[in-house]
Amino acid sequence: MTDQADPYARIAPWYDRFLERVDGPVRGTAFAMSAPTQGMKVLDVGCGTGVTLEQYVDVGASSYGVDASEAMLSQARKRLGNRAELTFGSAEELAFDDNSFDRVLASLFLHELTADVRDTVFSELARVVSPDGRIVITDFGTGGLTLRGRSIRSVSMVIERVAGKDHKRNCKTFLASGGIPVVADRHGLTIESSKHLGGGNMGVYVLKKSTVHS
Repeated sequence: MTDQADPYARIAPWYDRFLERVDGPVRGTAFAMSAPTQGMKVLDVGCGTGVTLEQYVDVGASSYGVDASEAMLSQARKRLGNRAELTFGSAEELAFDDNSFDRVLASLFLHELTADVRDTVFSELARVVSPDGRIVITDFGTGGLTLRGRSIRSVSMVIERVAGKDHKRNCKTFLASGGIPVVADRHGLTIESSKHLGGGNMGVYVLKKSTVHS
């Protein structure tokens, strides 16, 4: 795979070091909100370097990760070894059975997708989570921003711009359309709990399948 084919090829080795100061506290909050237990079956979609999945591995969860970047998966394999099953693949077509996982994680990538791809990915997240399971999503918040939040959002948008025109455009569309709450509702998912961090810049959402009464 060439650097052109894999946009993370050059940055994967130092990705965590660069973003840990921002991502670490958010990841900790999401982990606490998801209430993982030993033996739980967990899938991290867009697992990146495996830093999020490692938390679940450490509590004895049966852990799986999928990512479309071989460079990021290489870092995840160095981190997790054989403690998790890591697979190269697309979030648009997850190679798992329906209702397979107690927890499905998606961190900081849904905003960068086009609206139609994001809907496809959401359908897959909802498909593979068990009826009693939870989907834990971390992404940009779409509520009000405090003064601190506006400052952090400005920095975030610079990063989005550096990532490319398509990335920035998709992010702006994501924010303008209402973000995770709107997409979740469209796919029959209920927000069980949520927290906003960084002055509202970042949101953590725990989703469950809606109960339909006949």
